[in-house]
Amino acid sequence: DPDSPEMEERRRNVLLRELQRVQRASFIHFMILCLIPTSLLFIVIATVLGEDEHCESAATTCTKEARTF
Repeated sequence: DPDSPEMEERRRNVLLRELQRVQRASFIHFMILCLIPTSLLFIVIATVLGEDEHCESAATTCTKEARTF
């Protein structure tokens, strides 16, 4: 019987599993989308903080350009 309580429970479980699968995939995609700009921001911060080294080279002339943000 298609309207039996067992079939209804089975359909509910199938829908619940599918919903959980879609939510998990959406969460993973969201985390990846957040992780990319965050990691790029950390790279920029590390680059700015690591610019205290002296620019020296025996073979070429090396000058630093002033940065404005």
